[in-house]
This record gives sequence, C-alpha cells and structure tokens, in this order.
Amino acid sequence: MPATVQFNSKSITLMDDFLAARSQMALSLGFHIIFACIGMIMPFFMAVSHYKWLKTGDATYKNVTKAWSRGVAIFFATGAVSGTVLSFELGLLWPEFMKHAGPIFGMPFSLEGTAFLLKLLRWVFIYMDGTASTNGFIGLRVL
Repeated sequence: MPATVQFNSKSITLMDDFLAARSQMALSLGFHIIFACIGMIMPFFMAVSHYKWLKTGDATYKNVTKAWSRGVAIFFATGAVSGTVLSFELGLLWPEFMKHAGPIFGMPFSLEGTAFLLKLLRWVFIYMDGTASTNGFIGLRVL
C-alpha cells in the first residue's frame, strides 16, 4: 500500500517501494537496450571503415576507426555495468517469474557472460593496444 505524506497542507500519495524498484528496472532496461544496440552495430561500421583504410590507404578511414573505437569502449563498459545491474534486478524484483523461467534463462545468461568476457579480452588486449594501427590485417581480423 502506498504511503501518504502531508506537504504544505496537501496530502501526497507516494509510490510504494515495489513499484519504484520496477520503474527503476524499466529505466535500466531502456538504457541497456540502447547501449547494447549501439555496441553491436558499431564494430561492423568500424570493420567497414578499417577495410576501406586497408584498400584505399586514406588516413581519414583510419582516424574514424580509431575515434569510434574509443566511443565503443565507453558504450561497451556502460552496457556491461547496466547488464550486470539488470541480472540482479531480475532475480530480486521478479522472484516468482524467475522461479519458473530461471532454468530457461540460466544457460543463455551464462553464455552471454562467457561471450562478454571473450569480447572484453579481445577488445582490450588486441585492438585497443594499437595493433590495428600498426598491422591492419591483424586489426581487421580481430574486428
């Protein structure tokens, strides 16, 4: 039951904690979907730009790829944090749903976590260290 408080001689009904928590999850999910979509499509654009740099030798394509890689790293980190928060929110805010759907979602979540780790290792240790700028073919293969 929502609480009611008095403010300037007016009665204000507050949202209960459960509804507030689920509203927060909706906001988290909205941001996570945006970050995930950008994080999935930008490496493709980077690969196209990198390929054009390899074919034409135009430094503009190389600079665009390097600039986008910094932005994608930020989107990637933000998406990882919001995804971790969402996994906790699912279990805490939807317990009855997760009791039935948990065995179904468990394996895809664990596979997503493994894919995230592999993607992180690839991104940080191979592409972000500048390998793509010194040897274009290795960088293109990594993308």
